[in-house]
Amino acid sequence: MLRGAILAVLLASLIGVAGAASPVHNPYAGVSRMVAVRQATEVARSWPLPFQDEFATSRDWVVRKVLRQTSSTGAEAWLVLFDALNANEADEACIWVWRTGPTFSFEETPSVIWGHSSDPVHERCVSEITANKMLDPEQVVGDDETWDVANPEPVTLFGPVSRGSYPGDAIDTSGVSLTAIPARFPSGTSPGTSGLSGFVIDGKTWKPVRDATIWIWPSAESSGRLSTAAPNPPVTAVTTTSDRLGAFSFLDLPMERYGYDVVVRADGYAPLYEVHNLLPPGEMYLGDEELTQQPNFYDQTPYPVTH
Repeated sequence: MLRGAILAVLLASLIGVAGAASPVHNPYAGVSRMVAVRQATEVARSWPLPFQDEFATSRDWVVRKVLRQTSSTGAEAWLVLFDALNANEADEACIWVWRTGPTFSFEETPSVIWGHSSDPVHERCVSEITANKMLDPEQVVGDDETWDVANPEPVTLFGPVSRGSYPGDAIDTSGVSLTAIPARFPSGTSPGTSGLSGFVIDGKTWKPVRDATIWIWPSAESSGRLSTAAPNPPVTAVTTTSDRLGAFSFLDLPMERYGYDVVVRADGYAPLYEVHNLLPPGEMYLGDEELTQQPNFYDQTPYPVTH
């Protein structure tokens, strides 16, 4: 009995010592390697296609290497290096991932080819890709042409539509938008319907406004008659949010006798209210929605209502 008690005490002591000696697991940069790769892959999937890669329909980013690195500010960070598939030319990308409190932080270079050579993050990415022998000897890097192409997720009466499920090529929008940002909008809509795509912009600077909310719903004959103030949209309104380039897209809207009413709101701006927006049947209407510090009202009918 005494021997058993002694053994029990010794065993408890050993467990306590082992437990005290076991280090607390602190993952690098506050995140495990696996989670860092998963987060970086999600970011890569959100990148639009480069406008110059006009014949590509998609880009699949393949993880080639994962390294322990630091961010540009010296914080611990995982560096995930990617190769692009389904591209006309060889291309690579870099994403640095680290955790800041409850959220993740990123530094990214979506393209070695089309990135800006004056961007220090791009230059660092090129150095890492080169050091890890991933750069093609014939590859040109740092083309200063714009890489970003607006590619918003279209929304219908029934909800969002996945990108790539409709025809649409990257186009030069300089003729229809003050932003002149290349965009990949749906090229048309289903028979008997219409569409509305464009950019939400600052009416003074012409810069895109991200995270603006856009509502659209069928007009009534009396829309805009009693008041030109932006109303609270009905619960049946179709709604979407402008992306990081200010782009949005509504698809397959049924033709309505009096057209559509549109309300746009964004933090820091007064609302925009349009009535009787008569969208062309079977076509995608492209244009800008301009926000200013003063409320704006537009009657889009050929014969505006009177007040």
